[in-house]
Amino acid sequence: MGLSAIDLAILILYFLLLIVVGVSVGRRQKDQKDYFLAGNRIPGWALGLSILGTCISSVTYVAYPGKAFMSDWQYLAQGLTLPLLIGLGMLAVIPYYRKYVRLSVTEFMELRFGKAARLYTMLCLVIFEITRLATVMYLTALVINAITGFSIAAMILVTGVVTVIYTVAGGIEGEIWNDVIQTVVLFAGGIGAIIMIGLKFPSGFSGIFELAISHHKFKLLDFTPTLSQPTFYVLFLSGLVNFFFFLAGNQNQVQRYKCASSLAEARKATLIGALGSVPVWVLFMLVGTFLWAFYQQFPDPKVASFLAETKPDKVFPHFIGTQLPSGIAGLVLAGLFAAATSTLDSSMVTISTLVITDVYSKIFPPSKNPKRELLISRLLMLFWGIFGILIALLMIRVQTFLEFYFRLFSILGGSITGLFALALFFRRANPRGAMAGIITGFIVTVWGSLSYLRFEVFGLKFPWDPMMVGVIATITVVSIGYLASLLFPSSAPSPIPTLFQSRNK
Repeated sequence: MGLSAIDLAILILYFLLLIVVGVSVGRRQKDQKDYFLAGNRIPGWALGLSILGTCISSVTYVAYPGKAFMSDWQYLAQGLTLPLLIGLGMLAVIPYYRKYVRLSVTEFMELRFGKAARLYTMLCLVIFEITRLATVMYLTALVINAITGFSIAAMILVTGVVTVIYTVAGGIEGEIWNDVIQTVVLFAGGIGAIIMIGLKFPSGFSGIFELAISHHKFKLLDFTPTLSQPTFYVLFLSGLVNFFFFLAGNQNQVQRYKCASSLAEARKATLIGALGSVPVWVLFMLVGTFLWAFYQQFPDPKVASFLAETKPDKVFPHFIGTQLPSGIAGLVLAGLFAAATSTLDSSMVTISTLVITDVYSKIFPPSKNPKRELLISRLLMLFWGIFGILIALLMIRVQTFLEFYFRLFSILGGSITGLFALALFFRRANPRGAMAGIITGFIVTVWGSLSYLRFEVFGLKFPWDPMMVGVIATITVVSIGYLASLLFPSSAPSPIPTLFQSRNK
């Protein structure tokens, strides 16, 4: 696809808008509190849209349509656990963290389980965010390459450099306000694709729905009683684990709780982000279903080859590149970039915050010069942005690097969700128990990962779907951590209460 002048103009204006917003916000920042906490002045609606935008990555932008195109809507069951967790009381986490966390979620982990747990948490979170930063840039570049033929390296540089400029300039406030823009753009991109497919289909929107319903393309729940396949039970359990971490262990999310102008605004933001995510996921599932109906009516050998290779994620990019008119194609591409950059900026902010609080502040004494601290924060943000771009470029030559990093995070981060659950909910959990839980959870995750790679450990293979590895690791950390805490009680009580104790007070 050769982009038209209109498409290029849309993309250029979109990138310039992001940079202008970041630079404008950055001009009024005076210290680290402004840079990493937005001066505690962000309204709830803007924070909510920022949370929503971060939930939707470039992978989601093409993976959800791919899943719906290939099969049905069953994977949406995982996303439905996010509003469920909110309904079960995760809003209670917000006042708790606003009270006990100054800037970094690892501060909370040290208060509960000591310096070793803080170090482990920091390393896992940093590795995860570096991985996500590079991976999203790389995968976005692959999709843009498939659509336009532009080189992968050039697209990594464009995406990375624009994100680095506005995030370094504006900090978390620039990230939040640009996430608002990006959320609107990516939503508009999905709506634009659906409208164009409906207009091209001979019997219109009603014909698409009739065809999809007759082929059970809207099937949502598969209650087959097994954990060895991605049925409802596997998706539901893995969704609970993933989104519990998102709400209670994700540094960028916890940081947003502190950015809000009040507790009420922080809760409003979480409700908007959590409840708004479901309609967006539904939208991109619907894009996949509409694409399926379109190519049933207008068969395409290229699409058939994608299915033969089990690569349905390529269908939506192919449609953008071959079927959308000028202007609409630029809008949908801008939506793809929006999904990518809203993830990239949050990873950059997270890494920089953790390095400042857990490394830099431990080595160097606090500076009495706010401008110097602000400059150091910006330089660190710049460093991690450039580092992520370099890793993404490296992925072009060493494509197994991508899988290597996914496996590495799976091993290091398999215990993190369980560790946060142990810290938040179990009063008698102590540092000794936490370390026992981390070690056993690590062993379980290694075992599950090796089984997925078709290696057996002492003749034992992980018996369930790979998505269950994180679930079992989480359960292991909580159960072993709690039992070990009972067996080896700590003489010194925790300096802070658990979540339930805090609420009872």
